[in-house]
Parts: sequence; structure tokens; C-alpha cells
Amino acid sequence: MTVLDTCVELYKWFQNHDSLSVKKNFKDIFLISEDETTDKAKLIAGLKKLQEQKIITEVIVGGENIFILNQKLESLNQDITIDRNTALKIAQVINNFCDNIDDHVDVADPSNIRPKDILHITLILEAMQKDGITPKKID
Repeated sequence: MTVLDTCVELYKWFQNHDSLSVKKNFKDIFLISEDETTDKAKLIAGLKKLQEQKIITEVIVGGENIFILNQKLESLNQDITIDRNTALKIAQVINNFCDNIDDHVDVADPSNIRPKDILHITLILEAMQKDGITPKKID
């Protein structure tokens, strides 16, 4: 597991919890650990990364490291820039899906990709993964 992998696991953890104790919650993040010392180092590295991003704050209470969310993850935003070709591909995938299900409420405008469009494309891919469907190349 890399630091990035650990951060993904920590994001999952913090979706439902507002704090994490390295001592108490280590096994919640690393369900199977062949080298506990190395895995604890990975956990701490991931926590430090989230701390650098100002997502969590570390507090030491009675010698125990506790990391606390600064705010709920749902309230955190990210700014991204999408080039024209990527925006067009995103809109094509969403709009083709809308055509396939005959529901055009959520069609995407390639000149104005919004967070809901990114969410919709991830939901489409997630559904395909659950169904074991391999995506086809879009021309």
C-alpha cells in the first residue's frame, strides 16, 4: 500500500468518523498487516499528508496521537481545470447514457461541465464495474 492508497482509505474512514486514533483505529485501516511497523508508518504518512492539506488536525492526548477532521468531507471543494476535449468526452458519455435510458434530465453541456457531471460519470462507471461491464471506446 502506498501513501496515496492509505490516503484513499483515510478518506473512506473520515466519511463516517470525525477522528482517528493511530493506536485504537490502526486495524480499521489496515485489516491485514504483515509488518505492523511499516504499515503504521504508512498510516502516519497518510495522516500527515491530510494534515498538510489542512483536512485534519493532530492532537496528542495522554501520549496518544488523535487526528480530528477540521470540517466534514462533504464541505470540502476542489478546483480543477478541464480541457475542451476532456469536457466533450465527459458530455458524450453522460449524454449517450441519458439516451440509452431515455432520461434527458441530466444531459451535460460540454461548454459548462459542472460537479454534478463529474459525479454522474463516476456513478455510471461504478454501475458498470458492479455489473462487470467493460466500457467501450467512444469515438
